[in-house]
Amino acid sequence: LEFAWGVAIEGTRCAGARLVIEAVPGRVRCPACEAVTELSDPPRFRCGRCDTPTADILSGRELDLVSLELSHRPEGDPQEQTAEAAHP
Repeated sequence: LEFAWGVAIEGTRCAGARLVIEAVPGRVRCPACEAVTELSDPPRFRCGRCDTPTADILSGRELDLVSLELSHRPEGDPQEQTAEAAHP
């Protein structure tokens, strides 16, 4: 997402927008000892307590939009015209 962000907003009304990403740690549940542990980096899908392999991912795969801030300038706003004239 970060890699494509600049290209995706280039030449649109979103040009200059910021993208802020909050990383959520990956957590897994162990099928053997039921422990919930954070994944290492790089991720090893194994229990952090007993080292049993696990595929029970509890967090770290989500992609949620937490907030979006928009401002709207009416058509013909002098600031908008100035910005367009500066960047033909």
